[in-house]
Amino acid sequence: NWEAYFLCLMNIQKLEMH
Repeated sequence: NWEAYFLCLMNIQKLEMH
């Protein structure tokens, strides 16, 4: 499931940004 991977990546980036 690449969608889950993409979402995870976005989540990680958001966390790092915060």
